[in-house]
Amino acid sequence: MDRITSRTNPLLSHIRRLSSDAAYRRQSGQFVGDSPKLLREALQWGVEPACVVCTEGVALPTLRVSGSSACPGMSWPPFLL
Repeated sequence: MDRITSRTNPLLSHIRRLSSDAAYRRQSGQFVGDSPKLLREALQWGVEPACVVCTEGVALPTLRVSGSSACPGMSWPPFLL
């Protein structure tokens, strides 16, 4: 798992924009699920996440991509939000 250490990280900027701009969400075809419960439910319905980002120490469900390999994830310390 990679670790985000900068507020100017391009992925973090993308996530902030997704969470605040409906037009950007429609344009990108992506959304932000903001809890492990939503992630679990999305996985149960067959959604393959583009990326999973969580605060350090959060327990996440097992992530699979195409049924074989683990999905890459990232973590960050809470002070970056």
